[in-house]
Parts: sequence; structure tokens; C-alpha cells
Amino acid sequence: VVKKMCLIVDRGSPMSRARSVVMLKQKLAKGISIFIYPEGSRNRSSEPLGSFYDGAFRIAIQTGAPIAVQTITNIDRVAGPDDSWLQPGVVRIVWETPIETAQLTDADIPALRDKVASMMTSRILEVRK
Repeated sequence: VVKKMCLIVDRGSPMSRARSVVMLKQKLAKGISIFIYPEGSRNRSSEPLGSFYDGAFRIAIQTGAPIAVQTITNIDRVAGPDDSWLQPGVVRIVWETPIETAQLTDADIPALRDKVASMMTSRILEVRK
């Protein structure tokens, strides 16, 4: 059984951010996997990835949840940068071996964030060759 939930976060509102963290932690405690896009929104630049926010990594560390890194490649060839067009094509979704976070602390967030960004960037650039 797959359960789904969509949580929109107003990054400009401290209250919205705090509520989302509480809700995500509750879902993880119930054994529900969550997808978090650490860029916060779709990358519309020419770079492989935008800057990552720390929230996803902080939640994973604080709950001890492993991070299952998923990279979607070729999406830029299928969907326009402004979402004005969608064309037939092939996207590839790559799952990495999950990263355990149980022994990590908040001090590890920058290294964890950089590791995930590096993994995802490598996959994206591998397909662009």
C-alpha cells in the first residue's frame, strides 16, 4: 500500500516551516516514507542542481531516518523550464543505496547535504555526456 501526502511549505513563514517539520516527523514515526526535494522548487537554471536547503537533512538526522537519494535525469529534455511545454521523451530515475543517518548529528548536515548533492550531480552529468 502506498500512502501519499503533499505538504506545501511557505518558506517565508516561520510558522509554516515549523508546522511542516512537525508533520513530517509524525509521518516518519508512523513508518511512512516521505519525498523531500532539497532544492525547494524546480531548478530552472543551467546548473545541474540548485542550492539545497538543510531541512530535509536535519529531519532525517533528528529522526534517524535513512536518506534514499533519487535522481530524475533528462527531465529538462521533456519539460520546459517554465512548465509551458511537455514533450514525449525518456526520463531516468536512479536510486542510490540509502544513506544511514542514525549516528549523525546536526553538525553533520553540511557534509551530508554536500554528499547528496554530489551524488545527484554526478548522475545528472553522467546522462548529459
